[in-house]
Amino acid sequence: MGTFWYADSGFGMFDTNLRYLQLASEAALAAGQGFALEIQDSGHLRTLYLSPGVALEFQYDAPQPPEIDAALCRTFEGRARAGETLQWYPHGPRADPHRDVEI
Repeated sequence: MGTFWYADSGFGMFDTNLRYLQLASEAALAAGQGFALEIQDSGHLRTLYLSPGVALEFQYDAPQPPEIDAALCRTFEGRARAGETLQWYPHGPRADPHRDVEI
């Protein structure tokens, strides 16, 4: 399990989901777009606003980032670039770690 760092706060999440979040964030922020990220953390829902001026770090548990589904990645990137809120459940209610992300 990797860690998504937003400013000084760390959020544990599966490496695959961390990779999707990284690619979506890079696409949106490179275009100068910020977006909201709702993240379920220890039973609490938090909303973070990711913008070009806030430091982000993506720390993977595995030595290499995992492979991802390109179509799903494009969906996340498009929604982030459009300024839509992404909803992330890093320890998610779902059994499948590749599907604990709402889109």
